Amino acid sequence: MRKLILLLALFSIAALAQSAATGQFLLRIEPTRTGFTLQNMSPEEARLATQHVQYLKSLLDAGKLSLAAQVFDPKGLWGILIVNAPDPETARALLEGDPMVKAKMFRGEAIPLRVVFEKPAESSPAAAVDVKTLDSYAGTYKSDQIPLDIKTFVKDGKLYMQASGQPEFPLKATSATQFEFAQAGIVVEFDSSSSFTLKQGGANSRFKKAVTQ
Repeated sequence: MRKLILLLALFSIAALAQSAATGQFLLRIEPTRTGFTLQNMSPEEARLATQHVQYLKSLLDAGKLSLAAQVFDPKGLWGILIVNAPDPETARALLEGDPMVKAKMFRGEAIPLRVVFEKPAESSPAAAVDVKTLDSYAGTYKSDQIPLDIKTFVKDGKLYMQASGQPEFPLKATSATQFEFAQAGIVVEFDSSSSFTLKQGGANSRFKKAVTQ
């Protein structure tokens, strides 16, 4: 057994010592505008941010994106993407295909990466919520912090959300008032049937249901 453990350790060290032709790259992206935050985006930045999210979703669906994260550095917001690409040129092309990079609102670099250990994401158990409660949350919500409208609706017995210009996504209930979309690290907490707080990446954004005319 001791020899087996030693062999496994040697193979692990050999793997870590291999060249950086890993098939994965870290894309480090940052805003070009000083002081950019998710709360102070201009209408044009918000429009491009919507396209940015759609682009990342397309990479995720195509198996080219493994992870996307926002970094809330005190010196300024930046982001990281882990993409699957055979070479630096392909990884750079994925970076330059981002609508916000094309518009020169983001800039970035592609760095070879190898994930050594990865813990599977843990998800909270789903809670049963009656359809009447879900229906009470339906509507269009607006925020003073983010220039995006979010439509909330019920489909196939589940609560869904869809931000302006973005694909819809399902929410899993963890209680009658709290829901999550684990893929994007989103948590939604309703404090009433007409308002909720959206939590993502350390930022909290308050939304209120728009009054229908």
